[in-house]
Parts: sequence; C-alpha cells; structure tokens
Amino acid sequence: MINISSVGPPPERHADRVIAAMLREAAELHVKLQDEIGRALVAFSAGSPRGQRKIARRLRESGATFYVHLNPGKRGKYKLTFMDITGWNPHGGEHGTGAWIGPDDFIPERPWLAVWTNQIVSRGNYRVDPKCAVLLLVTHHVLSRAAQRLNVRTPQDMLNATFAFVAGILEFIDKQDWQGPMPANGWRIPCTLGTMVVKRDDAKRRFVAVTVFESQEEKSSPQLDG
Repeated sequence: MINISSVGPPPERHADRVIAAMLREAAELHVKLQDEIGRALVAFSAGSPRGQRKIARRLRESGATFYVHLNPGKRGKYKLTFMDITGWNPHGGEHGTGAWIGPDDFIPERPWLAVWTNQIVSRGNYRVDPKCAVLLLVTHHVLSRAAQRLNVRTPQDMLNATFAFVAGILEFIDKQDWQGPMPANGWRIPCTLGTMVVKRDDAKRRFVAVTVFESQEEKSSPQLDG
C-alpha cells in the first residue's frame, strides 16, 4: 500500500503514483465483483425475496461494490442495482471515445476513472436482463487535484474520495432537475471533500467531473481534461 509523507501538498509525480495504484485496485475489484455475482446467483435461489436478499448481502460483503439496492419480488421477479468503479482510458475504445481499463491493460499517462451503474432485472422463469452504464467519469485533473490538495494519500483515500463524488452526484440527481439546461461552466455540486464541477455528456447520458476544489477556493471556469 502506497503512503505519502510530505510537508504540504505532495508533488504531482506522487499523486500520479496514487492514481495508478488505485486504478489497478479498482480493476481487480471489478473482476472480483463479476465473479461474486456469478457465485451468488448459483449459491442462492432468487425465486423468493429471502433468496434475493441473500444475493444482495453477498455483493455487499464482497467489498467490490459500494452501493447495492434491491427491489425484491415474488416468483423470481426482482431488480438488483449496484455500483463499482474502473479506470477509464478517455482515448481508448474502437472509435477513441473511451474504454474501461482492465487488470492487465496499459494505464495511459492521464487516466480517468469511471463509475458504473449495474442492474440485474429478473422477470421470472430465469429470464434475466443485465444492464450496465457509466454514471460518472472523473477526469485525471480531478484525481490529481484530490491527491495534491485534498489530503488524499493512499489508494484507499482515493477510493473514499470517489465515493464522496458519487454521493454528491446521487444527491444532485435526486434534488435537481438535471435534465434541464446545463450552466455554461457546469454545475457546482457540494460533496464531503469540497465542491466539484460537473458537466453532462448528453451523447452518452453520463456526467463528467472536470474539477474539484475546497469550498473556500476561488471558483474558476474549468476546462475538460484531455
């Protein structure tokens, strides 16, 4: 586990080490989560709410996801929603539109982070419809700024910071009409670390965190990190 000791904010190269280590850890947890889902669906009968709750509890206890919500139902009908994170290569993918970073993938020089929302919708009679989509992309600028200015020192600190970003986004979605017009410089969304500036990628129906600052800092107009 990396631990940075420094007087004042750590230099950028140390921040990059924390980011790279966190993304490796996130990639391994993502694979672990897929394994846990398969084991849970085999180990417990999903035909009753009791069995469905066991599956949800198995995912919570795996340590590979930070949000699990179950809508139970009878006769094998239920919806299970959970979230996890991966690294994200903003220039990867077939058309250069981004791709998630796996455990054995090359980490680019300025990687991003992706927060995924996953759903398992069961309609009974073993008819299961899995879905996944990126809810939030966190740019390298945000990750680096968190490591340099917001007392983020270890990969676990970075994961905790990511959870704070997600909590802020979920509260924003719940309370704001985010489908309305977006401010020119994005939304300023408070979280436990300070304030993050978030824009919306309408083409992909996801949010992009472009900067984060302590609440008392001067709020400058952000630029998307490349």
